[in-house]
Formats: sequence, structure tokens, C-alpha cells
Amino acid sequence: MQRVRLWLTGLLAGLLLLVSIGIRAHDTPVVSLTLTEIDAGRYSLSWSPADIDAALHVAFPGHCELQVQVLACGRKGLVGRLKVDGLGRRYAAVVLLVRALPGEAAAQTYTLTAAQQEIMLEPAAGNRLRHTAAVYLPLGIEHIVLGVDHLLFVLGLLLLTRGLADLVKTITAFTLAHSVSLAVAVFGWITVNEVLVNALIALSIAVLAVEVVHRQRGRTGWSQRAPWVVAFGFGLLHGLGFAGGLVSLGLDQHTLVGALVFFNLGVEAGQLLFVGLVLGMFASYRSLGVILSERICTGAIYGVGAIASYWFVARVSMMFSG
Repeated sequence: MQRVRLWLTGLLAGLLLLVSIGIRAHDTPVVSLTLTEIDAGRYSLSWSPADIDAALHVAFPGHCELQVQVLACGRKGLVGRLKVDGLGRRYAAVVLLVRALPGEAAAQTYTLTAAQQEIMLEPAAGNRLRHTAAVYLPLGIEHIVLGVDHLLFVLGLLLLTRGLADLVKTITAFTLAHSVSLAVAVFGWITVNEVLVNALIALSIAVLAVEVVHRQRGRTGWSQRAPWVVAFGFGLLHGLGFAGGLVSLGLDQHTLVGALVFFNLGVEAGQLLFVGLVLGMFASYRSLGVILSERICTGAIYGVGAIASYWFVARVSMMFSG
């Protein structure tokens, strides 16, 4: 009994922490730095937004010299190592756009994050695929790991399913659905209100929590008979939530497909890691006895439902508060 009390106390503390961090989902400020070649080896420099203060420091290649708002790189041009210090605090990422003289080469886009603060600028396209993978795979993992609302929904799916076959079908349906809606949103085929999407994501978690409670009470409904249908339907909504983090980076057509593929792979990797951790926890709790496992599941799902309901109300209020 003492062990149960300790676990429930820890659960309550964790739930209170989730409430405090989950109201504003995926709030990741991104800035852009544009370098436009004005004549051979000289680039004008502009930030958006312009008032980044001293939050970020850019270390340009050693042979380049910054003269007010012009970067002079001489005959070698803009090649070599570029590093941005200060990411991960006020700003999550910097999108770097390099525009060459008209007719010289296509524009190049790079993304720098806290995990990838340094890049190698190369002539022409360089190894764009390697850079895209190095940036967007970790970004996808980070997005799902820090996306508490998405993780709580996946937890609800795990509690709703019975048996390995149902679990595989349900997680696969969720993956397919959010991959489709993520692509649709990133390609700009639909435009959505991000605040509304986040509110509906919170509502989807609350609805799923109710279905899990019904299952624990022995009520058989359509969600228990076909949980993969629930996962697919709500997965479309969650994909739109994933898209917000990627669209905010201001991708161009040269990096769009690669960024989408590697970002989505990162999301899937993070999701599978979470599923594995939860299943491992369930297996360890099972060794403590069926009664303890049921108490843990019941307490957890009531907590998830309460948090999701609070998020929904808070996010809806944000829509009307300007």
C-alpha cells in the first residue's frame, strides 16, 4: 500500500507539471536570416524579425568580414563553416536563406537548431540531402518528445487496445493518418487555424480518456471494437498539429520534400520510443499484481482526461482573447 501511495503522489506531481507546460502547444519561435548576393562575394544581410537583439550570435566563415549589414567574402565566396550560438533559449531555430546573383545558382536553404548549430556552406547545392537529414530527423524526434498532448493521446491508444494485433493496427492507423495530414498541410493544400487545431487535439485526448474509462468499466462500444478507426480519425487532426512546427520554418521548394520525409521519420522514431517505454513500464507493473496495475491505469487515465479538458478550455479561451 505504501508503494501505491508513493506512485500516486508522483503521478499527481507529474500531472500538475503537464498542466503548466501544455496549454500553449508547440510554441517554437523561429527566425530567418537572408543573405542576398549584391555583387561577387558580397552579401546583404537581413533578419526577420529584425529585433532579435543579442539573443543570437552568428559566426561566419573565417575569410568573411561583416561590414555593418554587408558580408564580404571575397573571391572564395560564401563557403565554409557557419555557426549560430544561442539557439534553444529564446529562439528554437534559424532558417538561413542564401540567394546568389541572378542566373548564378538556385537559392539555398539551411536550418540551424539547438541540436545542429553549425553547418558547412558549400558551393551550389552541396550535400543538401545530408544536411536535411541531420536537421529535420532530430527536429521530428524533438517535436514528438516535447509534444505532451500527442504523447498523452498515444498513451490513451495503448490503454484502449487489447492484444498485440490491435495495438499494431491502431498505432499504424495513427501513423498513416498524421503522415497524410502533415503532408497536406506542409504542401499548402489546406490552411488551418493552429490555435483551433491545438484546442481540438486537447478535445481528442479527453474523448479518448472517456472511451478508456468505458472500457475499464466493461462497456463495449465501437471504439473498443475498432480502436484503429479512432486512431485514424484523430490522427488526421494530430498531423495538422505536427505541421505547425514544420511550416513555421518557412521551407522553400528545394528542401520541402526532404524536410517533410525526415521530419516525419523523426516523429515516428520518437513515437515508437515512447510506445516501447510505456509497454516496458506496463510489463514491470504487471509483476506487482493485477490490482495495482488497474489502479495505476485508472488513476492515470482520469488524470489525462482532466488535463486534456483543462487544455481544451484554456486553448479555446486563447482564441477569443486575441
